[in-house]
Amino acid sequence: MAFNPIRMHSFVKCLMLLGFFFLPSAFVACATLSQVPTPTAVPYPSPYPTSTPYPTYTPLPTYTPFPTQTPAPAPTTTLTPTPEPARQRSSTVEAIRPAVVKIKSADGTGTGFIINSNGWIITNAHVVGRNTAVQVTLHDDITRNGMVLGAYSTEDIALVKVVATDLTALTFGQSSALKAGDEVLAIGYALDLPGSATVTRGIVSATRTQVFGNLAAIQTDTALNPGNSGGPLLDSEGRVIGINTASLSAMRGVQGINLAIAIDDARPYINRLQAGKSMPLQNRYVSPVAPFSFSTPSGWRVFELEQGSQVYAAPLASSADVWIVVERVASSVTTDKYAETWTQRGAEGVSRYQKTLIERITISGSIPAWAITEIWKRPEIDFPQKGKEVFFVRDNIGYKLYGQSSLLEWSSIEPIFDGLVKSLEIGSR
Repeated sequence: MAFNPIRMHSFVKCLMLLGFFFLPSAFVACATLSQVPTPTAVPYPSPYPTSTPYPTYTPLPTYTPFPTQTPAPAPTTTLTPTPEPARQRSSTVEAIRPAVVKIKSADGTGTGFIINSNGWIITNAHVVGRNTAVQVTLHDDITRNGMVLGAYSTEDIALVKVVATDLTALTFGQSSALKAGDEVLAIGYALDLPGSATVTRGIVSATRTQVFGNLAAIQTDTALNPGNSGGPLLDSEGRVIGINTASLSAMRGVQGINLAIAIDDARPYINRLQAGKSMPLQNRYVSPVAPFSFSTPSGWRVFELEQGSQVYAAPLASSADVWIVVERVASSVTTDKYAETWTQRGAEGVSRYQKTLIERITISGSIPAWAITEIWKRPEIDFPQKGKEVFFVRDNIGYKLYGQSSLLEWSSIEPIFDGLVKSLEIGSR
């Protein structure tokens, strides 16, 4: 439930999602389900950060601390051992907590959960809104830049990516196996309270069909609050069986009615988001806005952002990714000037930076270009990175290509990046 007090009045718009309920205007959603166009994103963090600055976030309410209480006297009797089910539950929570993240956008605060150890995150579409860049705070309270790779607004599902490796990821369960009375857990950043994510427990009340577009909803009495949107609903084994999305509990006289998107219905949409752009021409990407194309590396997914002026490619099984950015430049800008302008920014925002190789290469058989290999370390990322950037200008269009990965992976990623560069074909406008 993305939490922005200024826009709470818009929550009522989500009431029409629950035509099945006996109170026609009794539905309170976690945030406005606004239409999300094909997402666009600022470039992924690179040695030369050029992303649009994050907008100023609307402050969340300040919560008055509870009065300090006098500690109760220490008990003199022997403590009763913790029941085994409670111990198992706490162990489950501790195991899955690192996979739950806080997501902040210009529209407020919500929750997401990691589905791949290399930084792929699922949340609600209404959490990211129309934003193409968000802030993702991991369980260790470190915030990283995230980009929105895609979203389904009607189904309220979005995909976010951060630079990462070796993160804790959740596994999917089966929502179809749930029965009324089964115990479930919800974890999320309710009310954007400081500290770790909030854990609540409840039972499955019912399953409702076609609540979120064509997707079914799991109804539970698990407490959800603004900020829980996009977080996981989990079975007793810690497997994701739903995406927490909406609550009716804020309405007068309504208690314990909360809704999560059934994960069985959500998974095909999640898979399509992760698959990226389809390429029928034998896995060859063709730009719609500039005269270039390239062969997609095997196993990599391609995402077309900013109406095609930014192209992002990444595999699921690696920390690596590749950006291709094109922009109109003045006729006086040469390849040398273009490369020099960008390479001067190489040390911005990093705690360590080193150029290891500068070389002249040829693109598409005859176009001169500069290639720079670098190593850097960003304060918010817990591993050093290595990558290569390529710059050239053709017909008043500046081309920037950069591939990167963790330092340990680069030896296997560099040949893939070099192959992509060699496959580039540049035409004339």
